[in-house]
Amino acid sequence: MRSSDFQVEQRRTVLMVVGWFVVVLIGIGMLWLGFSLGKGRQPAEGQASPTATSVVPGVVQPPAGAVIPTYTPLPTDTPLASTAIPTETPVPEPMIVAQAGGVNLRSGPDTNFSSVGRIEGGASLRVTGKYADWWQVDYAGTPAWVANWVVTASNTEGVPDVVPPPSPIPPTRVPPTSTPGPPTAIPATATPDTRGIVSNAFIVGNKQEDDDINPNDRFGNAGDVWFYMSITNTSGDGREIVKWGVWVQETGDYQRSWGGPGGGEPLRLETGQSKEWIDHINQFTLGKGTYHLWMRICFNDGYCVNIDGPVEIQIG
Repeated sequence: MRSSDFQVEQRRTVLMVVGWFVVVLIGIGMLWLGFSLGKGRQPAEGQASPTATSVVPGVVQPPAGAVIPTYTPLPTDTPLASTAIPTETPVPEPMIVAQAGGVNLRSGPDTNFSSVGRIEGGASLRVTGKYADWWQVDYAGTPAWVANWVVTASNTEGVPDVVPPPSPIPPTRVPPTSTPGPPTAIPATATPDTRGIVSNAFIVGNKQEDDDINPNDRFGNAGDVWFYMSITNTSGDGREIVKWGVWVQETGDYQRSWGGPGGGEPLRLETGQSKEWIDHINQFTLGKGTYHLWMRICFNDGYCVNIDGPVEIQIG
């Protein structure tokens, strides 16, 4: 090898060594620079490390290193303990129960009204009203009437009074006057079905003694209107009468003397058996005028019939 070639080879080797040395120094410098920069950006003690956030247009970003408060949810209200609302005890409905044998239902509170149906013994209906001794009931959605003395009623304390429909036989009330007017004509009617109960006597007048009624006194003075009644069962079967007394044609009032509420037990008459009775009406409950009185009886199925009368009286 020539000396010139050897010198060239030496120079090339020295340059390569120097080049590698420079590269190593640059790498060491970059490592040192990166370490120094990273150490300078560490958060101070007690500060939160910043986190990378997305930049949202229109939203102001917090400065680097700022402490961002965290959201603490508010305590929720503790629900109140449920308070149970006491349920009301249902009030029992007013009801009637038909007595044995069944009862008739009518369009109004009297036997003068037409029959609209019948229920058997033990059947019950809801009561919707009352008038005198009659109950208004709900019969398949239609108002009907039944006599109190042929049913057993319950829970009827709050039942309202109702105005009944007009009677098919309107009363002929005489206006009060000090001068008695002429007798009121009584229209002729067919012989009623008394079911074998016949009247032996029906006397109306002022009472003078315990068993003496004067039928000739026309009640010109203050006092009670007394009546004597006697009946006999001429049928072939026993009869049970739940109402027996005097019915006033002009007013529709019924002075019950036997049976029904406040009138004692029903009257049972076997075949051929008779019964007599004395009772009275206070004339001041009628007022001045002319009246016609009838003896009326009612049976245990609600059927009522006038069996004697009328007896005309005048109260001056």
